[in-house]
Amino acid sequence: MNNAIKCVINTHLLRQTFKLNVGPINNNILTTFSIRFKGHSKWQNIRHVKFAKDQERANLFTQLLKKLRMTIQEGGGPDPKTNYRLANMIDYCKKQSMPMSTIENAIKTTQNDKSKLQLIQFEIRGPRNAMIIVNTLTANKGATKTALGPIIRKCPISSRHHKI
Repeated sequence: MNNAIKCVINTHLLRQTFKLNVGPINNNILTTFSIRFKGHSKWQNIRHVKFAKDQERANLFTQLLKKLRMTIQEGGGPDPKTNYRLANMIDYCKKQSMPMSTIENAIKTTQNDKSKLQLIQFEIRGPRNAMIIVNTLTANKGATKTALGPIIRKCPISSRHHKI
């Protein structure tokens, strides 16, 4: 059987099984392209992709800012020269393409913020008396307990919380 005929048969099978929009056959290589944004303007296509990337980046920055705040309060100060953990965290944030102005603003707001983060441990008794320990770092113990409530209620478990 000729390679071109095999390719055409494979193209037909791909279209039927995976419902793919298969492009032209070039040198016995099948090329596929996305039909997700078919019929929209170029800007709409860019906007959807950009939105997804921006959302992912915003989530990453939120996590990094929480870690920065925790590092400042655990490590003993906002000066990277004396706080080795903070210096490492700043380097990590830079590697993740976080702007230095955002890092500096996070350090300033953590200095001015009077609410201290608390490490709270929730002990949750699961099925067959299995213990699940959830460690959280929060400024508001009640809000954290409220957020954990629906998760705990979905499973047949009971909970007790203890402050460390």
